[in-house]
Amino acid sequence: MHNDSWKKIFDDYDILKHDFSKTPFIITAEQIKKSTHSFKNTGEKEVRILCKQDCRQDRADVFIKNKLFLLPIKNGTFAIIKGEGYL
Repeated sequence: MHNDSWKKIFDDYDILKHDFSKTPFIITAEQIKKSTHSFKNTGEKEVRILCKQDCRQDRADVFIKNKLFLLPIKNGTFAIIKGEGYL
């Protein structure tokens, strides 16, 4: 579930300090690429792979522990939202 990559992204952008009760945290593909560029494996730095979270089990630990989910809002832009995004 790409835990190391998402941990670095969350740390780089202080995502856990964001007030999700007011607004989602918007993150772009460029920000994700910038944060993960030093990882060696494609699966650890490729945006389309990192952002594919089709079901609860696909989420990285940081999403699960903090009750967050990732929602694509347009090509190359994602919202990290507090709550349950799965049926």
